[in-house]
Amino acid sequence: MIKDNRLKAFVAVAERGGFTRAARDLGVTQAAVSQNIAELEKEVGALLFVRARGAVRLTPAGEAFRRYAEQILHWYDAAERMFSGAADPYSRLRPLRIAADPLVSLQLLPDALAALRGAVPGLTVQVLAQDADGADVRILSRSRSTGFTLEDSLSLVGVSEPAVAVSGESPAVDLPEDAPLAVWSSYQTVLPDDLQARVVFSSGDPSSVLAFVRAVSDGTAGIVPSGIAAAGLRLFALPLPSLRRDIHFLPSEDFAVQPLCDRLRQVVEMASGIVSKTI
Repeated sequence: MIKDNRLKAFVAVAERGGFTRAARDLGVTQAAVSQNIAELEKEVGALLFVRARGAVRLTPAGEAFRRYAEQILHWYDAAERMFSGAADPYSRLRPLRIAADPLVSLQLLPDALAALRGAVPGLTVQVLAQDADGADVRILSRSRSTGFTLEDSLSLVGVSEPAVAVSGESPAVDLPEDAPLAVWSSYQTVLPDDLQARVVFSSGDPSSVLAFVRAVSDGTAGIVPSGIAAAGLRLFALPLPSLRRDIHFLPSEDFAVQPLCDRLRQVVEMASGIVSKTI
């Protein structure tokens, strides 16, 4: 278990306004709480509490330190939940079934699942097509062009940005002017009219778009999600907000109450910095 008794004692005293009440909440003696606070103040090098008869209050230094202490304890708790040995039926009885679209499968899941398997030894995963039945969770990319609801915000775990792929020998650092375009089909309907007129190839699989760009020699540029592997090509950010794709995490009712659901959501959000949660 990851813990720091001094920080826990500090936050308890700050919340309860007294050493006795904090000790009662923590299930320890008042002497133990006092010793933890004294050690913490010595290490920090500042007085954290003003002791008065019948009451204890934070000093200005204590108020500032409280924000850090609460954040540290929050991440201790998150790490403990992530790597705890709590039993999970998915690690023993059956695979975890994830329905995902091509963007998520190629861009997000490899790093996320590597981290998840490290935290849950023995876990097996099946990645299904996005419309497959029986999935424990759906992780899908969606355009925000149709509007954004409260329900959408609750399931949002990241935003995928578009990128332009060009030949490795090309000096371009942006979308080449007047170049023919190969695009991921999810982008095509929301492309500006001038770019739509230049599309010569589209596919629902971003890797097929990259393969097309590699195969032609006429300067065709590919428009794909950033983070997609592009061996032999150069990828540059494409400043087209209309092509951003929201990544949504949609667990089934049964899976949502499993400890593994929180773990999976954490690794998806953190997956190698490929997505950033921005609204």
